[in-house]
Amino acid sequence: MISVALCTYNGEHFLGEQLQSLLIQSMPVDEVVIGDDGSTDSTLSIINSYKGRLPIRLLNTGQRLGAIRNFLRTIAECHGDIIFLSDQDDIWVPKKVETLYQYFIDHTQTEAVFTDAQLISDNGEPLNNGYTLWDYFFDDVARKRCEMGLMIEEFCTRAHATGATMAFRKSLKDRIPQNNNVWHDEMIARIAAASHTLSYLPDCLTHYRIHNNQQIGVSVFKPGKTLLRDYRMPEMPFSNEKCFLVNEEDIRHIEFLRLRCHMKHQVFGWLNALIHIPTYRKAYKGKAIAFAFYDMHASIRHSCRRARNIFKQHSFPQTQNK
Repeated sequence: MISVALCTYNGEHFLGEQLQSLLIQSMPVDEVVIGDDGSTDSTLSIINSYKGRLPIRLLNTGQRLGAIRNFLRTIAECHGDIIFLSDQDDIWVPKKVETLYQYFIDHTQTEAVFTDAQLISDNGEPLNNGYTLWDYFFDDVARKRCEMGLMIEEFCTRAHATGATMAFRKSLKDRIPQNNNVWHDEMIARIAAASHTLSYLPDCLTHYRIHNNQQIGVSVFKPGKTLLRDYRMPEMPFSNEKCFLVNEEDIRHIEFLRLRCHMKHQVFGWLNALIHIPTYRKAYKGKAIAFAFYDMHASIRHSCRRARNIFKQHSFPQTQNK
């Protein structure tokens, strides 16, 4: 059984296109569970117009829950063995459901999978000279690090997986905590990554719409590149990642990430990185020296910037010409 968890709130401008893209899927879905968050426009009328053509089950309390709670409620009401997440303003390519369903059949160990997406404008035109969603949220550096075996490092420090491109098994749904302030797609990706059951596909199976009224998303800009970005400093791990990690090695790696994050802001962080070379070897194996060198470079650069700012603050003001 295939379920779609779709959340709506005043989505009259684009909801019809999304429902139509669900209707023409090459593999039909068994239920579309729609959680409406108290829409005051014609959203409910649009949903009702598709009843009979799509197996819609509408959840509507008339109260505002907010995006996170609304998605958690909607996901909890899904009965399918495979659950697809859907935004109200995107468009699915006709083979999206079939492609991801077949991926789950072929990869029995995978609990969650997400894909790339094409960026489109209000009127459905491609955006940003061919840049896709992954150019912003899951770039070549992140993918390379995942291929190195550092998926937990990536997904416990960054939000790479976009819910609008994601599908997951019912077994994972039962492990999603209901009381938290973390975005539903971040939480699902972190739980799957922590249990080594997260996968991803480079296919653009969703047209991801960028518009002024979306609650979350990407801004329209060109992704930047920085020096030594292949070994970039990780962000601080999320606060509750230990709840999902399944073995001691992963927990030690997360603790080392915390140390790396602190090194950047230490005056002698470069020396701390040098001292911990054996730990780098355990965490990064053949790439240990490269990661350590990057952290030394980041620490020295940060120290120089801080010293420059201190010098400016204590320098004598220039005499003004009268």
